[in-house]
Amino acid sequence: MKDQYIGRLTSQMEVCDVLGYRIGTIARVHRDEYALVEAHVGPSEERPQTDGVMEVKTGPLGLGPRLYVPVTEIREVIDESVFLDKNKNEVARDWRTKPGFLADLY
Repeated sequence: MKDQYIGRLTSQMEVCDVLGYRIGTIARVHRDEYALVEAHVGPSEERPQTDGVMEVKTGPLGLGPRLYVPVTEIREVIDESVFLDKNKNEVARDWRTKPGFLADLY
């Protein structure tokens, strides 16, 4: 279960690809607080459950484009680093667009 990492994610953690190359740092973690509660008390049929998303700052001083990486793409969290299941080019290609549902997350 990849959601096991969401409670350990904090801003300023390094984000690396599957080969260990640095992609950027976490600017913010958008969590579906309702989904976290539902995992303990049971699902609600009123709203769909969505995955959490890491907003990642890229480039020098974090001034590059933002990436919006689902927490389901996390391979492992070690100390202050997050390692993803994809390489740097795939992440940059696949997660450039800000998801519309982020306004519903916290």
